[in-house]
Amino acid sequence: MNFKIKLIHLYFVLTFGLFFMMIIPPIAALLEQNLIAEIFYNLNEPLCHQYIGRSFCVFNNGMVGDCEPSNEVNAIVSTEFNYYLSSKSKLAADKFDGEYFYNRNLVGLHRAEKIEYNNDIYGYKFGVCSRDTAIYLGLIFAPLIYFILSKKIKSTPHILFAVLFLIPMGIDGLGQLLGFWESTNVMRLITGLIAGFGIGFFLYSILVDIDKKREMK
Repeated sequence: MNFKIKLIHLYFVLTFGLFFMMIIPPIAALLEQNLIAEIFYNLNEPLCHQYIGRSFCVFNNGMVGDCEPSNEVNAIVSTEFNYYLSSKSKLAADKFDGEYFYNRNLVGLHRAEKIEYNNDIYGYKFGVCSRDTAIYLGLIFAPLIYFILSKKIKSTPHILFAVLFLIPMGIDGLGQLLGFWESTNVMRLITGLIAGFGIGFFLYSILVDIDKKREMK
Protein backbone atom coordinates (compact mmCIF):
# COMPACT_ATOMS: atom_id res chain seq x y z
CA MET A 1 0.00 0.00 0.00
CA ASN A 2 1.50 3.29 -1.15
CA PHE A 3 0.49 5.73 1.57
CA LYS A 4 1.35 9.41 1.24
CA ILE A 5 0.70 11.99 3.90
CA LYS A 6 -0.87 15.02 2.28
CA LEU A 7 0.75 18.29 3.20
CA ILE A 8 -2.64 19.96 3.52
CA HIS A 9 -3.43 17.50 6.32
CA LEU A 10 -0.26 18.55 8.11
CA TYR A 11 -1.39 22.16 7.69
CA PHE A 12 -4.59 21.41 9.60
CA VAL A 13 -2.70 19.50 12.28
CA LEU A 14 -0.38 22.49 12.81
CA THR A 15 -3.03 25.22 12.77
CA PHE A 16 -5.52 23.40 14.99
CA GLY A 17 -2.64 22.42 17.25
CA LEU A 18 -1.80 26.12 17.71
CA PHE A 19 -5.47 26.87 18.32
CA PHE A 20 -5.84 24.28 21.08
CA MET A 21 -2.54 25.34 22.64
CA MET A 22 -4.04 28.82 22.82
CA ILE A 23 -7.44 27.93 24.32
CA ILE A 24 -6.55 25.03 26.64
CA PRO A 25 -4.65 27.07 29.32
CA PRO A 26 -7.54 29.32 30.48
CA ILE A 27 -10.09 26.52 30.36
CA ALA A 28 -7.81 24.18 32.30
CA ALA A 29 -7.13 26.91 34.86
CA LEU A 30 -10.85 27.58 35.33
CA LEU A 31 -11.42 23.85 35.83
CA GLU A 32 -8.55 23.86 38.35
CA GLN A 33 -6.50 21.48 36.24
CA ASN A 34 -3.39 23.21 37.46
CA LEU A 35 -0.69 21.06 35.88
CA ILE A 36 -2.32 21.15 32.44
CA ALA A 37 -2.72 24.93 32.63
CA GLU A 38 0.90 25.38 33.68
CA ILE A 39 2.24 23.12 30.94
CA PHE A 40 0.35 24.87 28.16
CA TYR A 41 1.08 28.40 29.39
CA ASN A 42 4.74 27.44 29.42
CA LEU A 43 4.53 25.94 25.92
CA ASN A 44 3.11 29.21 24.62
CA GLU A 45 5.65 31.39 26.44
CA PRO A 46 8.33 31.27 23.67
CA LEU A 47 5.68 32.16 21.05
CA CYS A 48 4.26 35.33 22.61
CA HIS A 49 4.87 38.08 25.19
CA GLN A 50 1.62 36.95 26.91
CA TYR A 51 0.84 40.38 28.40
CA ILE A 52 -2.58 40.24 30.02
CA GLY A 53 -3.33 43.83 29.02
CA ARG A 54 -3.12 42.79 25.36
CA SER A 55 -4.98 39.49 25.67
CA PHE A 56 -8.45 38.03 25.77
CA CYS A 57 -9.65 36.17 28.85
CA VAL A 58 -12.10 33.33 29.49
CA PHE A 59 -14.15 34.24 32.57
CA ASN A 60 -15.90 32.05 35.12
CA ASN A 61 -19.28 33.39 33.96
CA GLY A 62 -18.74 31.88 30.52
CA MET A 63 -17.85 35.14 28.78
CA VAL A 64 -14.82 35.75 26.58
CA GLY A 65 -13.46 39.26 26.19
CA ASP A 66 -10.78 41.79 27.03
CA CYS A 67 -8.96 40.84 30.21
CA GLU A 68 -8.93 44.44 31.40
CA PRO A 69 -11.71 47.02 30.88
CA SER A 70 -11.43 49.68 28.21
CA ASN A 71 -9.65 52.93 29.02
CA GLU A 72 -13.00 54.66 29.51
CA VAL A 73 -14.05 52.10 32.11
CA ASN A 74 -10.63 52.10 33.78
CA ALA A 75 -11.12 55.70 34.88
CA ILE A 76 -14.15 54.59 36.88
CA VAL A 77 -13.30 51.12 38.17
CA SER A 78 -9.49 51.10 38.25
CA THR A 79 -9.51 50.02 41.91
CA GLU A 80 -12.10 47.31 41.54
CA PHE A 81 -9.95 44.52 40.14
CA ASN A 82 -6.53 42.95 40.59
CA TYR A 83 -4.12 41.15 38.33
CA TYR A 84 -2.13 38.38 39.87
CA LEU A 85 0.12 35.53 38.98
CA SER A 86 -0.82 32.36 40.78
CA SER A 87 1.20 29.21 41.30
CA LYS A 88 -1.34 27.20 39.30
CA SER A 89 -0.11 28.77 36.08
CA LYS A 90 3.40 30.03 36.74
CA LEU A 91 5.88 30.98 34.06
CA ALA A 92 8.48 28.67 32.62
CA ALA A 93 11.13 30.86 34.24
CA ASP A 94 9.45 30.22 37.61
CA LYS A 95 10.18 33.82 38.59
CA PHE A 96 7.19 34.15 40.92
CA ASP A 97 5.83 31.73 43.46
CA GLY A 98 2.43 32.05 45.09
CA GLU A 99 0.16 35.04 44.51
CA TYR A 100 1.72 38.24 43.24
CA PHE A 101 -0.72 41.19 43.23
CA TYR A 102 -0.17 44.47 41.39
CA ASN A 103 -2.25 47.31 40.00
CA ARG A 104 -3.07 48.15 36.41
CA ASN A 105 -0.19 50.63 36.14
CA LEU A 106 2.16 47.64 36.07
CA VAL A 107 0.28 45.75 33.36
CA GLY A 108 2.73 44.66 30.70
CA LEU A 109 5.63 44.29 33.11
CA HIS A 110 4.62 40.79 34.16
CA ARG A 111 2.95 37.92 32.33
CA ALA A 112 -0.02 37.49 34.66
CA GLU A 113 -2.38 34.66 33.84
CA LYS A 114 -5.38 35.68 35.94
CA ILE A 115 -7.51 38.78 36.43
CA GLU A 116 -9.95 39.05 39.33
CA TYR A 117 -12.77 41.53 39.88
CA ASN A 118 -14.38 42.39 43.22
CA ASN A 119 -17.79 41.13 42.07
CA ASP A 120 -16.59 37.49 42.12
CA ILE A 121 -15.86 37.50 38.40
CA TYR A 122 -12.44 36.23 37.44
CA GLY A 123 -10.81 34.91 34.32
CA TYR A 124 -7.66 33.48 32.82
CA LYS A 125 -6.03 34.80 29.71
CA PHE A 126 -5.54 32.86 26.50
CA GLY A 127 -2.17 31.24 25.98
CA VAL A 128 -1.20 34.02 23.55
CA CYS A 129 -2.11 37.70 23.05
CA SER A 130 -5.11 38.95 21.10
CA ARG A 131 -3.13 39.56 17.89
CA ASP A 132 -1.65 36.05 17.88
CA THR A 133 -5.10 34.68 18.71
CA ALA A 134 -6.45 36.37 15.60
CA ILE A 135 -3.56 35.14 13.45
CA TYR A 136 -4.26 31.55 14.50
CA LEU A 137 -7.95 31.96 13.66
CA GLY A 138 -7.04 33.44 10.29
CA LEU A 139 -4.83 30.45 9.55
CA ILE A 140 -7.72 28.12 10.34
CA PHE A 141 -10.32 29.90 8.20
CA ALA A 142 -8.02 30.50 5.20
CA PRO A 143 -8.55 26.98 3.73
CA LEU A 144 -12.33 27.49 3.89
CA ILE A 145 -12.06 30.64 1.76
CA TYR A 146 -9.65 28.80 -0.55
CA PHE A 147 -12.21 26.01 -1.00
CA ILE A 148 -14.96 28.52 -1.84
CA LEU A 149 -12.75 30.27 -4.40
CA SER A 150 -10.90 27.18 -5.64
CA LYS A 151 -12.58 27.15 -9.06
CA LYS A 152 -11.47 30.72 -9.67
CA ILE A 153 -7.86 30.17 -8.60
CA LYS A 154 -5.75 29.57 -11.67
CA SER A 155 -2.32 29.56 -10.06
CA THR A 156 -0.56 29.86 -6.71
CA PRO A 157 -0.66 33.47 -5.46
CA HIS A 158 2.57 35.43 -5.52
CA ILE A 159 4.32 35.93 -2.19
CA LEU A 160 3.43 39.62 -2.43
CA PHE A 161 -0.16 38.49 -1.82
CA ALA A 162 0.78 37.42 1.69
CA VAL A 163 2.96 40.49 2.25
CA LEU A 164 0.06 42.84 1.44
CA PHE A 165 -2.06 41.20 4.13
CA LEU A 166 0.71 41.83 6.67
CA ILE A 167 0.74 45.59 6.09
CA PRO A 168 -2.23 46.54 8.37
CA MET A 169 -0.73 44.57 11.26
CA GLY A 170 2.69 46.09 10.61
CA ILE A 171 1.30 49.64 10.61
CA ASP A 172 -0.68 49.08 13.81
CA GLY A 173 2.22 47.42 15.62
CA LEU A 174 4.81 49.94 14.46
CA GLY A 175 2.59 52.90 15.36
CA GLN A 176 2.13 51.51 18.85
CA LEU A 177 5.84 50.77 19.22
CA LEU A 178 6.79 54.33 18.23
CA GLY A 179 4.21 55.79 20.60
CA PHE A 180 1.91 57.32 17.98
CA TRP A 181 -1.09 55.49 19.43
CA GLU A 182 -2.04 52.66 21.77
CA SER A 183 -3.68 49.85 19.88
CA THR A 184 -6.77 48.05 21.19
CA ASN A 185 -7.62 44.38 21.27
CA VAL A 186 -10.28 45.02 18.62
CA MET A 187 -7.68 46.52 16.29
CA ARG A 188 -5.23 43.73 17.10
CA LEU A 189 -7.99 41.22 16.34
CA ILE A 190 -8.82 42.79 12.97
CA THR A 191 -5.23 43.20 11.79
CA GLY A 192 -4.28 39.77 13.11
CA LEU A 193 -7.16 38.11 11.25
CA ILE A 194 -6.12 39.84 8.04
CA ALA A 195 -2.50 38.75 8.47
CA GLY A 196 -3.42 35.20 9.44
CA PHE A 197 -5.73 34.85 6.48
CA GLY A 198 -3.14 36.17 4.02
CA ILE A 199 -0.41 33.88 5.32
CA GLY A 200 -2.75 30.90 5.56
CA PHE A 201 -4.22 31.37 2.09
CA PHE A 202 -0.76 31.66 0.55
CA LEU A 203 0.68 28.64 2.38
CA TYR A 204 -2.39 26.47 1.85
CA SER A 205 -2.48 27.19 -1.89
CA ILE A 206 1.19 26.18 -2.17
CA LEU A 207 0.59 22.93 -0.27
CA VAL A 208 -2.44 22.11 -2.43
CA ASP A 209 -0.34 22.63 -5.56
CA ILE A 210 2.45 20.41 -4.19
CA ASP A 211 -0.01 17.65 -3.28
CA LYS A 212 -1.52 17.77 -6.76
CA LYS A 213 1.91 17.38 -8.36
CA ARG A 214 2.74 14.47 -6.05
CA GLU A 215 -0.49 12.69 -7.03
CA MET A 216 0.32 13.08 -10.71
CA LYS A 217 3.61 11.20 -10.32
